[in-house]
Amino acid sequence: MDAKIFYDTLECAARLCDARAEVPIETEILIPDYLPQVFKIVKCFAFPVVLHKQPAAGRLTLEGYLRCVVFYQAEQDQALCTAEQKLPFSKVVELPEYQGQWVNVTAA
Repeated sequence: MDAKIFYDTLECAARLCDARAEVPIETEILIPDYLPQVFKIVKCFAFPVVLHKQPAAGRLTLEGYLRCVVFYQAEQDQALCTAEQKLPFSKVVELPEYQGQWVNVTAA
């Protein structure tokens, strides 16, 4: 009789905390010469792109860039145009103490 032993990895994910990070934006977005001149800004969006996360005791360091997209009306023909710029950021977020209960999971 042969005994076969299988070792499997059981992955488990749990949310330990909720934290918010605010990154203030104060910049000038340069419109290239080949794009139409700005008449009026319609809307601006900022999308965070996190490239690096580093946890430490009680805090989390986030590094990446903000993708800023500006929709504007052109000066001559009133057409809707867009301009985009990437702004690098680094943010340290203080994490709250974990209030839950740690659970040990074993695979049978």
